[in-house]
Amino acid sequence: MDAETATLPELAAEYSAAVTESARFAFLVRDTDLQLEQIKKLSVLKDRLKRFKYGAISAKDEAASNLFFHLQCGLNAMISFLRMWVFLKEPDYYAAWDRLIDAQEYISLAMRAADGGVGLENFLARLKRAEDVIFPGYSVYNSWGVIICGGRCSIRDRPFGDCEHIEGLIYWGRLCVRVGPEFVEMDHVAIVDEPRDRKCVITEITGDDGYYLDYMTLKRTKPAESKADGEAGRLTAKIFCNGMLEID
Repeated sequence: MDAETATLPELAAEYSAAVTESARFAFLVRDTDLQLEQIKKLSVLKDRLKRFKYGAISAKDEAASNLFFHLQCGLNAMISFLRMWVFLKEPDYYAAWDRLIDAQEYISLAMRAADGGVGLENFLARLKRAEDVIFPGYSVYNSWGVIICGGRCSIRDRPFGDCEHIEGLIYWGRLCVRVGPEFVEMDHVAIVDEPRDRKCVITEITGDDGYYLDYMTLKRTKPAESKADGEAGRLTAKIFCNGMLEID
């Protein structure tokens, strides 16, 4: 199929076939090299779709550009899901968790970019089943409070707040976010059950034997500090994650 002459329905069909094929490799027992090969194929298709998206933007067709972003996010969701399985086998369980959350968030973006979608609801349900079966579950997360100012709008590259775009919405196949903000003051860290970022997880808890335990594996990691009578157990956690979804 010629990348310069393919129609949107043709590209949507190619996307659907690629996601369906990739789903065959989204299992723990699949060969890692085959999973990495599939990630590469999806990445090539994603880059191709992005070129069409930029063409739609140049043609001032916002509806088409948002549809291309919809497909782009669907591919990123499957890429993240496959990477989750690869990290599980390394093993790097916290990186695997991060990729699972990325996959869920990419599906959320895809649904925001365009109505419906090819099997996205079923894909999201599969991600939830994987979360419930593979990982021990988190009832609480970390959330940090910070005063932010400045930055620029990712859509128009204008000072944030000086344009009409709203953070979190999608315009012209791109997600509006604040780029390059200035962090003025961080004043607290809280434990919450509905965090802004589900990657900010507990990584260690203290056990009854005087050691920290890895939250995922329950393996001893280091001796715990002595604590006063009546003091609750201690923990270590991630309070900030630098990773960012593909927004353009």
